[in-house]
Amino acid sequence: MEMDMEADWGTGAWLRGTPGPEIIKEFTPQPGDVVVEGKKTLDAFHSTGLDYYLRANEIEYVAFTGFHTDWCVESSARSAYDKGYRVIVIGDCTATDTQEEQDCCEKWIFPKIGKLMNYRDFLESLE
Repeated sequence: MEMDMEADWGTGAWLRGTPGPEIIKEFTPQPGDVVVEGKKTLDAFHSTGLDYYLRANEIEYVAFTGFHTDWCVESSARSAYDKGYRVIVIGDCTATDTQEEQDCCEKWIFPKIGKLMNYRDFLESLE
């Protein structure tokens, strides 16, 4: 059976030194910021020290933003939920390929594993 796959696995798109994983200028880490490296899968917890860092610092809540809402953000948010964190997804700070995919995550997935917020409400909740 021949499979038609759109994913471009094995091209090295997320390897260090290529544009894929580079931090954009507006988010350049500042003194005191923590950068967790090593993400090799859709799930940010899988191949990194993220869970260790959060537990070592007694972090209870984890807020997610990012690209590919229905892949990377959802995978990481589900993993955080499974690990016992209180999950927040900042919906208007995520994006994916189609509005239909975005809407599906926001309507059916995120409310079941945590709280969906917009960025203004999230920032207000920090005050």
